[in-house]
Amino acid sequence: MSELNPNEPNKTQIQQTIDEKPSLDNNTEQKQIAEPEKSAVSQEKRNHNVAKKQAKNTDSNKYLISILLAILLIVVILSISIYQTFFTRIEQPNQRLEIEKGQSYYSVLDKWQSSAPLFSKTLAKLYIKTKINSPLYMGAYELPKNPNLYETLSILQQGANVTLVKIQVLEGKTNKDLYKKLLNTEDIKIKVLNLPKEKLIAELGIPLTDLPNAIIEPNNMAKIKPKIEQEKSETKADKNIKTSETLANKPAKKTDTDYFNYNLEGWFAPNTYFYTQGSTDKDILSDLYRRQKAILTKEWNNRAEGLPYKTPYEALIMASIIEKETGLVEERPLIAGVFLNRLKHNMRLQTDPTIIYGMGERYDGNIRKKDIAEKTPYNTYQINGLPPTPIASPSEGAIHSALHPAKTDALFFVATGDGGHKFSKTYVEHQQAVAEYLKVIKEKEGKE
Repeated sequence: MSELNPNEPNKTQIQQTIDEKPSLDNNTEQKQIAEPEKSAVSQEKRNHNVAKKQAKNTDSNKYLISILLAILLIVVILSISIYQTFFTRIEQPNQRLEIEKGQSYYSVLDKWQSSAPLFSKTLAKLYIKTKINSPLYMGAYELPKNPNLYETLSILQQGANVTLVKIQVLEGKTNKDLYKKLLNTEDIKIKVLNLPKEKLIAELGIPLTDLPNAIIEPNNMAKIKPKIEQEKSETKADKNIKTSETLANKPAKKTDTDYFNYNLEGWFAPNTYFYTQGSTDKDILSDLYRRQKAILTKEWNNRAEGLPYKTPYEALIMASIIEKETGLVEERPLIAGVFLNRLKHNMRLQTDPTIIYGMGERYDGNIRKKDIAEKTPYNTYQINGLPPTPIASPSEGAIHSALHPAKTDALFFVATGDGGHKFSKTYVEHQQAVAEYLKVIKEKEGKE
């Protein structure tokens, strides 16, 4: 029996080794097969991630392009809006722009807002707020034909350097006063005031329909004037009756018709105005007429119900009488109510200012009994209803009062001696108020 060498492997160990070798080779092969598959999956995943990243980048680029296009569109719209706001021209002839006290640069924007597409009032206001530092001066500014907003704002900024002429049209005064003022103002060019009255009206562009009682031919006098003594000689008429519209230093013979033939009384709006140096009398009178026409039209369209006036011109006549009767704003509606009550009762107005206007230049500050008894076309002590034309320049407040009278039962009023009037329902009450007024006057004269 042979002995085993302990350092040599036995058969069992050799067999186990042989059995284990194939097992190792199988694992290696499996690993070698799995690695390409795993690599393919990883590559696919990497490709997916790259594609996803590229898609994300594409979306980002599209978003960025959209933003840039939106910004570009906004810039284009803003540029168009800026151009339309400041450089669009509105269609109008050479025109005078009146800036009144209290107005701002913003007040001129509405005209362009209604005429220019894509006009931005916000942009215009922002420009005015940040770029214009000079104050806006009241006055008249000459605008060129078809101006744009930028030009207009530039002209308005020059107000401090423009020489302006102050023209004050006082309420309750007559056209004669206004004409004298224009004739005596050096910086006003006279173009129409020396023309005959009918040509003056034509030059001012005043339609004859605005002067229904002022365009009366001598043979039609009986239609509206009271029966004036026909035996009155022409010499006496020339001496006693003078038109209120006779210009200074231009005396002429006048007949009864001259009181209201082409009489523009009442048609020039009272206020304080500023015109550029070199403005013409035509420019100024046309402007004053347009203003008064606008006021009368507005008030007529919003008048109270039940008024006896047939035309706006009759309301203008009444307003002129109200203007002359009181200087207190709060009394105007009440005086209008009294006059309308008298008309409704077929009572004559019997107002002193109409006597004075009818006397013309003969009035010396006093009204005498013979003046009250004189039958002129204006003397409301002698004629029924209203005089043929206004007797002064009525203010907007007086026009409003004539068309919005106070409700009252009063039929009379008389001065109190302190600037106001006492109103009475009956003649007896009125006589007592007259006595009180005379007493106050007498006391004042005694103190002097």
